[in-house]
Amino acid sequence: MNIMITQKDVKDVIEYSDVKSVWQHLEKTFGLNVNIHEENFKQYFINHPKHRYPEYKNLGIVFVDFGKQEIEPLLNKILQRDDSYPTWNNLLRFLLKDKLADTSAQRDYYKSGAWKSVRIEHHDQAGLQNNFISF
Repeated sequence: MNIMITQKDVKDVIEYSDVKSVWQHLEKTFGLNVNIHEENFKQYFINHPKHRYPEYKNLGIVFVDFGKQEIEPLLNKILQRDDSYPTWNNLLRFLLKDKLADTSAQRDYYKSGAWKSVRIEHHDQAGLQNNFISF
């Protein structure tokens, strides 16, 4: 079964408590200085146009965007992955997998572990094709 969880799906379920959990995971797993990144996120949120819309989950929506732009490059560097690798989205899908599994098809997809072997292809500078396996 190939049920893809998109960034929009993540944005639909992420809440303030999830943001705190993600910060904790980043600090514990990758040793990121969360205080600095939280402050950067506050500034990003204040200046982000989406914070003006009356969506109750807007903090989460902006957090997903912030992470994609600011945190993902750091994680890809730490993990020695290509810049185009969707580490941020994969991390959020992993941390929010219970929330994202709101249908039996999605629950089966996550329980099977199939999401762990999604292949992403890219071409390196020499034009050679490389395959990466997520998490």
